Amino acid sequence: MTTITIPTPVIGPGMYFKVRYRLLPAGPWINLPNQTNAPFTIGNVVPLSEGDYELEATLVIDDRECSPIIYPFHVATSCVCLNEVNLTMIAKDQTNSDIKITYTLPRIQPACGWIVMYRFAGSGTYTVIPYATLPAGGITIPSYRKAYDVIIKANCCNDNQKICFQGTIEAAGFDCLGGSYRVACEYYESAATTTAYRRLTVCITSLSTPAATQLTVFYRQTNLRPSTSTGQPDTGTVTINVVPGQSCYDILINANGSMTGQANQLTYEVLVTDTCGNHALTANGVYHPKSNESCVNFSSENTVIDVVKKLSDNKYYLRIQIYSTSQIQMPTLCANIGFYYGQIGVQAPWAGNPNPQPADTGTVTLSSTSFQLNPASPPNVLVAIVQINPSPDTGTFGIVYSGSIGGCCTTRFGFSLVSFGAATIP
Repeated sequence: MTTITIPTPVIGPGMYFKVRYRLLPAGPWINLPNQTNAPFTIGNVVPLSEGDYELEATLVIDDRECSPIIYPFHVATSCVCLNEVNLTMIAKDQTNSDIKITYTLPRIQPACGWIVMYRFAGSGTYTVIPYATLPAGGITIPSYRKAYDVIIKANCCNDNQKICFQGTIEAAGFDCLGGSYRVACEYYESAATTTAYRRLTVCITSLSTPAATQLTVFYRQTNLRPSTSTGQPDTGTVTINVVPGQSCYDILINANGSMTGQANQLTYEVLVTDTCGNHALTANGVYHPKSNESCVNFSSENTVIDVVKKLSDNKYYLRIQIYSTSQIQMPTLCANIGFYYGQIGVQAPWAGNPNPQPADTGTVTLSSTSFQLNPASPPNVLVAIVQINPSPDTGTFGIVYSGSIGGCCTTRFGFSLVSFGAATIP
């Protein structure tokens, strides 16, 4: 039913409006009783269908007709629905996502708005969100990365609701590239630095994608003697807040000195958890409790080891860089520096390659003369390279090595997860 008023001209004695209307573009004309300026209704006997109409009003004065005037108008049903509703889930991380709902709006939105409802697929109570109007660009609902049931209703007022859409959106996939990390540990107490070297160091080689803002690090000492009298291994869990531009983070440890293996060798298992999951590593390092030695050994603070490729011979090398700053001591370079390395992550035999080439390993003795100033670095950086012959049958992480380097303090600095990236040298 539609109410219409023709306010001008004002009807006087001997005057009235002759009125008729039709559905465009070519519906039949329907005549109405003669009208005055008072409001009148059409469609109260036979409801009007939705669409565009035109009304023709002709002023009649003393039985003489003036030129008719056409008035266009539109009729919308009392409760119309959305068209072309689409649901999209956009993953933000492994846990969270957004549900994006897009649609085509009707020409006139329902008088009492819309009701959007959602819940975990198949169970639970619906969360209900009322909207007075829906924006043309769609709406976004924060959610978990799970499947959801979604219902959209037109609110037709007076407890009358019309379901316009009902469907399920499946959980979104999540493309996540884990970061790479290296770890080392040392427990070295001198008279001057009681706790300066009681630490486990976690270094970020590359951040995860999406970038993690926090890392959870679980660590546990693994080289205790198998005896009930040795006490408990040093264990802990630490949350690291990732600081832009900072690659290495220290964790204070309290190693148990009742250890097996080589003298002064300290070993930890480490689990680094980033946005994409867990990364298991092994930290090898030094153990010198209550020592009065002034020597400071190789550590993750003053030594960086990575894989490079020389452009001059197209071969791979392990590059050892040692440096000092006002806060970090340069390790004493001995006459003989033991350097052990071993490739990890080589593929096991499989049907397509039953005889993969074995992992590359080696032991090299270096000396202070093996190290040269790096011309591309500040003068406090020394560099040595050791040629390697990595197996081409690597896993998904590329060329990865672990090992240790000895110093003058009869101890060793362990390294792990040294991966080949894009680094090249002349």
